[in-house]
Amino acid sequence: MRNTRIITLALALAAALSMTAVATASAAPPELVNKEGKEVVKKKFTGTAGKENTFETKSGEKVKCTGGSSSGEVTGLKTQTVTNTFTGCSAISGLAKCKSNGASSGDISLKANAKLVFLDSESEEKVGVDLALPENVTIVCEALGVKETLTVKGSTLCTTTTELSETATIGCKESKGVQEFTEYEEGKERHKGVITETEGKGLKEFKFEQSGLSSTNTLKFEEKVEIKK
Repeated sequence: MRNTRIITLALALAAALSMTAVATASAAPPELVNKEGKEVVKKKFTGTAGKENTFETKSGEKVKCTGGSSSGEVTGLKTQTVTNTFTGCSAISGLAKCKSNGASSGDISLKANAKLVFLDSESEEKVGVDLALPENVTIVCEALGVKETLTVKGSTLCTTTTELSETATIGCKESKGVQEFTEYEEGKERHKGVITETEGKGLKEFKFEQSGLSSTNTLKFEEKVEIKK
């Protein structure tokens, strides 16, 4: 009888461990790895933005930028830090030059913490990046001595390529201030993203409202990487 109890407990423990292992495996979000399938050794990367980059609020306020660059570092299998600097930024059909605090005229610099997530809950084939601002960003647009100050907070969900390569493309898409993706999946659970919001003071006053980003950024790594699903 004692042996039977021991065997029963052992089987129960094995089953529990098996269930834990399955839960842990299913909870793992996509991972950035090198060609050996291990954590990236060379951590640094740089990037170049396309010629059309737009920040837009739901009420129609827009800032457009004509280029940009980025730099960052891989901090784990699922995380990175990145700084995006957009150039040639303006508002009011180009009449007002825009800049973030501490940047040159026409430049907007955004620091973000990036996390790999799934964007497609049905197939889990679409991998994305959650770009979260660790602190609010202040953007000032000025024309003829008149200023508009924009305060931006939150995070943005964008798509990313996954195949083995030294480059990866990050695509952010919005329409009328609403990001293409506003939810993501992690560990088989659906989460609402912390949407980007913008507040305006000065020429036009408005409280924090939903806003989005359209941009394409090509990243270049120091070694070949891929995203393991």
